[in-house]
Amino acid sequence: MFHFEEIDASASRWRLGWLVFIALCGAYFAVNAVVRWFRWVIFHGHGAWGWAQPTYAEFLAISLCSAIPFLAMAALPALVLRGRAFSARGMVAGVVIGLIAIMALELDVAWYKFSFRHIGLNEVRIFLGEDWERHAGVRAADKLRLAKQLLFHAASLAAIAFASVWIATKLPHPRRLRHRRHLMLGAVALMVAGLACTIVLGSMAVRNHAQWKAVLDFHPLIPNATATTLARLSGSGSEMAALNERLHAARPVRPDARRDNPLAAALPALSGRPNIVVLAIEGLNKGLAEGRLRVFREMRRKAVVSDNHYSTGDATHYGILGLTHGQPMLFYGGNEWPQSPFIAALNEHGYSTKRFGADVTVFGQIGNYTANFSQPVAEPVDDWAMLDDLRAYLHGSPGGRFAFVYYGGTHWPYKHQAAYSSNQPEVAEDYDYSRWDSSDHKREIQSRYLNALDELDDWLARFLSMLDLEKTVLVITADHGEDVMESGRISHAAGMWERQIHVPFYILAPGAKPRHTLAISSHAHVMPALLQAMGITVRNHTPLVTGLHAMAGHNNHTARPEEWALIGPRAKLFLSWDRRDRIEISAVTDLDDRPLSDLRTADVEDLLSALRDVRARASGSAMAEDGLAAGDP
Repeated sequence: MFHFEEIDASASRWRLGWLVFIALCGAYFAVNAVVRWFRWVIFHGHGAWGWAQPTYAEFLAISLCSAIPFLAMAALPALVLRGRAFSARGMVAGVVIGLIAIMALELDVAWYKFSFRHIGLNEVRIFLGEDWERHAGVRAADKLRLAKQLLFHAASLAAIAFASVWIATKLPHPRRLRHRRHLMLGAVALMVAGLACTIVLGSMAVRNHAQWKAVLDFHPLIPNATATTLARLSGSGSEMAALNERLHAARPVRPDARRDNPLAAALPALSGRPNIVVLAIEGLNKGLAEGRLRVFREMRRKAVVSDNHYSTGDATHYGILGLTHGQPMLFYGGNEWPQSPFIAALNEHGYSTKRFGADVTVFGQIGNYTANFSQPVAEPVDDWAMLDDLRAYLHGSPGGRFAFVYYGGTHWPYKHQAAYSSNQPEVAEDYDYSRWDSSDHKREIQSRYLNALDELDDWLARFLSMLDLEKTVLVITADHGEDVMESGRISHAAGMWERQIHVPFYILAPGAKPRHTLAISSHAHVMPALLQAMGITVRNHTPLVTGLHAMAGHNNHTARPEEWALIGPRAKLFLSWDRRDRIEISAVTDLDDRPLSDLRTADVEDLLSALRDVRARASGSAMAEDGLAAGDP
C-alpha cells in the first residue's frame, strides 16, 4: 500500500522532479548551514572563543552534524503538500515553503549572534510589539541586507525548481515510483539523527570540548530550553547535585542588620530637600568606559565610588526598574505592574518626580511599572535635546525634584556624530555585526564604541554644568554592561557574565566625602540608601537581597527572569528560578567567571545562605508587605 499507482508520463515527471527538488534543496540548505550560519562556530571560533584548534576529523564531524538536519529539512514541503505537490502549483508551493523556512533560519541565526538566544514565541510577541529600530538598533542597512538575502534565496530556490523539472525530463522515464512514505520517513529520521548527534556530543562535551557545546547552543533547530537543560544535566555532575541538595536541606538564616546596605554607610545624613538626579547610561562596558571617559576619571577623585556594583539584570528594563523599585526582578511580570514604593514616598514628601529619556515608557513595559511618577515622562528626539528639558525641570518652581534620566546614545550600533571620530579605523555605520568574521574586526568595532563614548563624555560635561551639586544628589551608573568583542561578539541581554552586569557607579551628594568601596552593591541598594540618608521612611518595602550580595536576572523580555546570578564578595552562583518557585544551581564561578573547583569553601556556603534568605523573603510575608504580589510565583 506504500506504492504509487500507475501514472502517466507527465505526472511521473513531476514526481521525479520533486525528488530532484528535494535533493537539490537539501544540498542548498546544507551548504548555507556550513559556509554561512555555522561558519564562525566551525571554522573561526577556535581563535575568538578560546577553544582548541579542531583536528580534520573533528572539523568533518562538526560539519556533518551541522549539515545533516538541514539536508533532511528539504523533505518537509513534500510532507506538508503530500499528493498536491506533484504539479506546477505544487512546485511553486514548495519554493514558498522552502523560502519561509530558510528566512526563519536566517532571522534566528542573526538574533542568536547578538542575544545568545533563539527566537521563540516570547521573542515573536516582542518583535510584533516593539520599535526595533529604536530599541534594538536595527538600521535601514540591516533591513536592506535582509531583503537582499530574501531575494537571493527566492531566486536560488526558483532556479532549483526549474533545474529539477529540466533534470526530470532528461532522466529515464520511471514506470513506477515506490516507497514515497519510506523516503519521507527516512528524511525525517536523518534529521533527527543529525540533531541527536549534536545534542549528545554537545552535552557530553561541556567540560572537555567547548566547540561542541557552542554548536549545541547555536543550533537553530534546537530550542533554548533543550540546550540549557542538557548542558545542566551533563555538566553539573555529582558535585553540583550535592550543592543543590545542600541548598534545599538547610533552613534560611537571616543575616544581621549590619550587613544590610553598603551604599547607605557611604552617605551622610542629607538635610533639607535636595534635588535627586539618577542617570542610567545605556550599555557601559566598565573597563572601556572608566578608561576612556574624562568625566569618570574626575568622578573617581570626587565621588563615592562602588567598584563592585552590579545591575539588577542584563537588559535595559531590568536595570531601570531595579533602580526605581529597589529590588531584584522577582516582582517583574504579570499584569498588575507594581509601582515603586520609593517614588510613592518622594511624592508624599512633596517631591516632583519625572522621567527623561527616549523610549523609557514603552520598552519592556517600563511605563506600566513607573506610572506613579508625578509628572509626565519627557521623551525627546535625542539625548542632547533632553538636556534643555532637564534644565527647565530642575530650575523650575521651588521644591524638591527627582529626575530619572536615561541616556541611550551608547546603544548598539554605537552611532555618534561625525565630530566624534578620533578613534580610527572604525567600522562603517551600516556594518553587519552578525558577520561570521566579526572577531577579526575587534579593533574597528571597539573604535566605534569608543567614539560613542567620546560623545557621551561631552554630553556628561554639559549635563554636570547644569547641576548645582551643592544642592543635588547625583547618581551615575549604567542600565547594564556591554560586551564589546572581548569574547568575540558584541552583546548585552545575553548572559550573567561580568561584562554584562558589572557596571560603573558613582554618587555625589552634599557633605559626602570621596571614598571607594569594594563591597558588593547593586541597583537594588540605590533608592533605599538615598531615602535612608534623607530620613524618609518607605512603607511596603522589605529588601530581598541584603548587603554584600547582588542579584541579577537574565533577559526574559516581558516575563520575570528564570535565569539568575547571585554575586558575593568572591564567588557567583548561576541558577534557574522559575515561577513555580523551583531553584536549581547550574554553575559556581569566581568573579572573573572561571568555574570553581572546590564547592565547599566558605564563599560558596555564604552564597547558599544568602540564596536561602532571598527565597524565604520572596516567598514569605515580605512580598505581600511590599505589595508585589503580581510578581510572586
